[in-house]
Amino acid sequence: MSDDEVKNVETDENQEKTTRNEEDDLKEEGRRFQGAVNDPSLRVHGMSYTALSKILERVEEVPAPFVKGLVKMSVSSSIRLYGQPKSFQHVHRLLRVLAMRDYSTTLKTLLQTIQSALPLASNLSESKSLSQVPTAKWLVDILASGTAEILQENSLEIVGALGTISYWMSGSDKAWKIFTKKFARILTQLLPILESKIVEFSKENPEKALALIAAMGTSSTSSKSEALLQNFTDLLSKTFLLAKLRPPQFLVDRSSKIVKFLQEKPHFTENLLPNIKKALLRSPEISIFGIQGIIENVDFPLDACAQDLLKSTVSALSNADSGIREAAIGVAVALTRKSGLPVIQKILNTLFDQFSAAKAPEVKISLMEGIGRVAGTVELAEIDKLCDEVLGKTAKADKESHDGTIESQWNAAVEWAVRLSKPSAALTTAFKEASKLQPAVKYIAYRALADIIERRSMTSLPEGIDAKPLLAELETGPKGELCSIGLALLMLRTAKKGSIDHTKAWSRASHADALYKEKPLSQTKWQEAVAWTKLVEIVILDRPVIDKTAAPNFSQPALKSLSLLVFWPDWRVRRQASKSLLNILNIEKALFAEALADLIFLETTNGTIDQLLRRVPGCPTPTDSWQVPGEWYVSTLKHLLTPKEPELDKLAIHTLLLASIQRLVEVDGSVWLRWVHEHRESKTWQASELFRETAIQRVLQCKDRGVRNTALITLVALHDERLRQELWKHVEANIRELEVKDYGRITENEMAIYKCPEGQLYNTRVLDFDEAAGIKGTKGTSIEDQLAEIQLIRELAEKRRKEGKLSAKQKQVMDKELAAEKETRDAIKGLFETAEAKLNEARAMVMADAAGAFARSDLLFDYCMPLTRSLLVAEQAACLFLAYRDACFEHSDDYLGERFQKPFCH
Repeated sequence: MSDDEVKNVETDENQEKTTRNEEDDLKEEGRRFQGAVNDPSLRVHGMSYTALSKILERVEEVPAPFVKGLVKMSVSSSIRLYGQPKSFQHVHRLLRVLAMRDYSTTLKTLLQTIQSALPLASNLSESKSLSQVPTAKWLVDILASGTAEILQENSLEIVGALGTISYWMSGSDKAWKIFTKKFARILTQLLPILESKIVEFSKENPEKALALIAAMGTSSTSSKSEALLQNFTDLLSKTFLLAKLRPPQFLVDRSSKIVKFLQEKPHFTENLLPNIKKALLRSPEISIFGIQGIIENVDFPLDACAQDLLKSTVSALSNADSGIREAAIGVAVALTRKSGLPVIQKILNTLFDQFSAAKAPEVKISLMEGIGRVAGTVELAEIDKLCDEVLGKTAKADKESHDGTIESQWNAAVEWAVRLSKPSAALTTAFKEASKLQPAVKYIAYRALADIIERRSMTSLPEGIDAKPLLAELETGPKGELCSIGLALLMLRTAKKGSIDHTKAWSRASHADALYKEKPLSQTKWQEAVAWTKLVEIVILDRPVIDKTAAPNFSQPALKSLSLLVFWPDWRVRRQASKSLLNILNIEKALFAEALADLIFLETTNGTIDQLLRRVPGCPTPTDSWQVPGEWYVSTLKHLLTPKEPELDKLAIHTLLLASIQRLVEVDGSVWLRWVHEHRESKTWQASELFRETAIQRVLQCKDRGVRNTALITLVALHDERLRQELWKHVEANIRELEVKDYGRITENEMAIYKCPEGQLYNTRVLDFDEAAGIKGTKGTSIEDQLAEIQLIRELAEKRRKEGKLSAKQKQVMDKELAAEKETRDAIKGLFETAEAKLNEARAMVMADAAGAFARSDLLFDYCMPLTRSLLVAEQAACLFLAYRDACFEHSDDYLGERFQKPFCH
């Protein structure tokens, strides 16, 4: 054998050996991956997926069964178990590597796994839908890199997988938006496949096919093919109209959006309308939801069939089931869109007839809310006549006493009054009818009228309405009544600023301090709270100004009201309160922010805000322990820091303590610092001696020590050397006032007296004396009688002692001793309070500025260490010592020092 032949044989043997080694390594790594793929540990996922991906990139060939197994294991485990973004990234990388090695097998297995692992789920929640967003991204990514030939080979599986993903994405708005955006990139490439196979796929999976058509329509606004639209109408009839079970609402919502692509003829008139009528006769409780979605999204008038559809849904308008009732009302409202006046009048009359016939308040409320919604859909030139008719039937003082029903009536009246082109006689009548309502529900009408005035931008009452009776009612009514909110808002919006009526109304509204008492708060719904917020804004901005040069004087009740409203449990109230606060700050600037920040801080630290808001309807449970979340404080603080003025040093001082509240710091503790650093003038503030002195005094004198400690850390974080020196100067001056020797002289006996409760005698030995001692004999009395008398005195004293009674002499001695002990106790108490406050202040400063503490070792050796030997303040001195320890040495790994310190250092 020649040398060349020998070399060729050796090369073949080496290649065969390398191939066998690669196969063995791949099998071994696959076994490891199989054991780790279901492990909940993110670290294990990273190691196993990374190792497998690397070896797959290195080997020359990957068998198709191996690829199939890896895709199925990784994707199914991700769908069932994974929840971390990193885990999804590892799966995505593995799929990309496998697609590069064997695209056809990877694609086919992925399509099959998605369809088998994601079944239909009628109760699909938003969280479940969002959890499959990574799966949708993988599918789109793999499909985007495929060739036309391979995609055509797997066309039916592609339609099935996309239909499955579309169905699961339809359960969440966010997931749907992400998926359709990704899907739009490959829709043009896949459109021939989808249109050719979706009819076949829809025969067995109509729900998934509907979801896929909805995704196609959302991803592309171009016109759809006639075959696709015909298939879509057939699926609507089969799934939504003639089904035996109610379709999932999320599927109805997504699919109904595609109805806008349908034409009146033949799609709606010839295909859908007959099935809608049949469905309303056959099973209206099932089909009404699909019908609502269809009617709300058609893009052409329905005058020809509106009355027939209305007759078929009349019975459902008063259905006891709220879902069916709301859907039927939604159908009636949708029929008024783009319809003519006769149809709209017919629908409104039907709704009013059902309202009059209904007995249950919830049915009446739903119907009246539907009447209000019609005002937003009507598109007529002669709408004023229709508005007057509706106002005459809604804004009236009838015998109805249920506040929910009355509120729905007046809310509907507001919607129709806003549509008037100009004030009419019906609007004037509505103002007159409001005053005739029962006192218990009159506040609803006044609030509605104030809403009309605002939304119509009216500056005066309608013609024919006298303001004097309304003003008299405002002045004579109880301050705590809810009607005062709407009535005062109404008067302040319509009275001329500076007039007598405006001044009287403002005076009444600005002193309505009874509104934030417990009873009115417990009756204040979110609608009244929103009106209250608007009233507070007007009270502050439209206040009478006598001397323009004087400092502004804000109404304290208005300030306190706003301090509650910015933290109201209902988000709609907080939204309006934030808007009103920004409007006020835009005009009043930093002066108002300072006043409100001080009040919020005070009311928070004393617990008033939490306590009052727990009485509000809709307060989160448990109401007894609920607190305003820190996120709301962060939002409010950011609003308070919005004024833009050259000099904001006072605002910085007034908001520092508010920014140091614990619940706010836990969410975002650097809001105040970021705001300071954003202002170039902040260096000028810090250079001001007045700024430094004021800030230091407010922080060090703060009674809430947690706030004080955080504020100290914040001030030190400004990295201003002069400010740090001034802080230490105050702390050092305070602690040097301590007389260390006085604390060392305190004895154990004095400490026992100090710990003894007030009014309780510690030194009870003074009561142990012989009351018979020193008794002088009486002349003429024998010795035997004197001894008997002494014995009797001793026996009576012993009896009183056992009964816990004291003799007159013992009481006299005890009173004298109690006075002496009280004097001792008060003296020691004064020493303790002085030392405890100064040591705690020093400890807080040491914790805030470790470098400054390290440079001031005299505080440790001259005061802290000697005081640790004092029986009175050894514990407080030890806390200061531990603070110095932490300033000089880092914590150990086990934090043993923290465990030792935590029980007594606060």
